[in-house]
Amino acid sequence: MKTVFHCVVVLALCLSSCGDQGGPRGHKSPPAVRIDGGTTEARAARLTLTKDSVARLAIATAPVERRAMPSWRLIAAEVLLPPDARTETSAPWAARVRAVEGAAFPRALDPVELTTPLMRLEPLLTPERQVSTPTERLDEEFKSLDLGARRLEAERVRRAAEIRLDAASLEVARSEQLSADDVGSARRLENARTTQQLAASDLKSAVSQVELLAMRSESSPELDRKPGSTTIAAPRPGRIENVFVQEGQLVPAGARLFSVLDLREVWLRVPAYAGELAELNRSAAAQVSELADLRGEHSRPALPIQVTLSATPANATVDLYYALKRGDRDYQPGERLLVRLPRHVPAENLCVPWSSIVFDHNGHAWVYLRLTDEIFQRVSVLPSRREGDLAVLERGPEVGKMVVVVGAAELFGAEFGTGK
Repeated sequence: MKTVFHCVVVLALCLSSCGDQGGPRGHKSPPAVRIDGGTTEARAARLTLTKDSVARLAIATAPVERRAMPSWRLIAAEVLLPPDARTETSAPWAARVRAVEGAAFPRALDPVELTTPLMRLEPLLTPERQVSTPTERLDEEFKSLDLGARRLEAERVRRAAEIRLDAASLEVARSEQLSADDVGSARRLENARTTQQLAASDLKSAVSQVELLAMRSESSPELDRKPGSTTIAAPRPGRIENVFVQEGQLVPAGARLFSVLDLREVWLRVPAYAGELAELNRSAAAQVSELADLRGEHSRPALPIQVTLSATPANATVDLYYALKRGDRDYQPGERLLVRLPRHVPAENLCVPWSSIVFDHNGHAWVYLRLTDEIFQRVSVLPSRREGDLAVLERGPEVGKMVVVVGAAELFGAEFGTGK
C-alpha cells in the first residue's frame, strides 16, 4: 500500500509540473495611462494614453494664438456721491410736525418714491392769519390757472408732434417703396428721413415738457389742501438719509425737516498715474468689478464724466471720474472698487481657450500640450484675465502649440489620481 501511495503522489507532481510548463500563461493588459516623470505640481509629467482611452475621452485640441486683445489698466477707485445726490427739505413756515394719517413717521434709510407723503405740517398762525387774504387767494388761483393752461398747451404740442411724426413715417415708407421699385429718387428718401428725425425730436421734447409740468404739479408740497394742514412729500426717489425733527416738534420757518439721497447713480474717482494718461482712452467706458473679482468676470460698464480737474502731486496721480449705475446693488460712499481703464492701442497677447486651463489646489494654472496623438504634457501658464471664451496669458507655451480644450480635467485627474 505504501508503494502504491508513493506512486500516486509522484504521478500527481509530474502532471502538475507538466501543466505549468506547457499551459498558456495569463496575459495582463497594459494600463490605460502611463505617467513618465514626476506627479507633483513643481515637476510636469508626460502622460501616454492608449488609443482606446483617447477615443473614449474624445480629446479635442486648439492652437496657442497671439491676438491683439483690448488692453486695460487696473486701478482701485473710490465711490463718491454726485453733488446733486442729496436733497434737503425745509419747513416753509413755522409749524408743528405731525405724521401722515395712516402712515408711520419717516426714519433714516427708508426707501421713498417721488411725491411719497412723509410728514404733515400744522402751521402756527396768529388769529388774523388763520384765513387767507383776498390777495393771497387770488394769487393761488392765478398760479393754479397758469399751471393748468401750460399743461394744456404742452399736451396740444405733443399731439401735434405725434401727427407730424406719423405723417413723416408714412412718407419715409412711401419713399423707400418707390426707391425699391426704381421710380423714386434718393434725394426724396433722404429728405423724408430727415423730416422724420426732426419730427421724432419735436415729439421727444413735447413729451418731456408734459412730464415736467405733470411732475411740478404732483410734487407741490401742498398735497393736502385742507385748511391748516400741509403734507410734505419726498422731492425725489431714493432713501432718507437723515430726519432732523420728531413727531409733535415745533419748528420755525426754514428749519430742516429731512434729507433724501438718490443712489441710482454714483461717481467713481480713479487716481490714474500721470505718466500713463497719454496711453489711456479716457473717452471710452471703463469696466468696474468687486475687489475680489480680479479677472473681471462680473464687471459692469461706467461712463466717463467731465468734472473739475483734480490731482494728488504727492502720488503723481490725476483723478478721473466715471458714472456708475446702481443696478442690483447699493454702493456705499467711500467703498473701493476695481476699475479697468482701456488703453488706446490693443496689445498682442498669448491666448488659449478658457476651457483648456486647469487649476491645482494651490491656485496654479496649467494646460496640457498634445505632443503626439497619444502623448500629453502638463505645462504651467500664467493667465492675466478672461476675455469671453479666451484666457489672456502673461506666460505660456509657444504660438502654434496644441493645447487640450476637451478632456483637460480628465487628464489632470488621471495624473494625480483624482479621476474615476
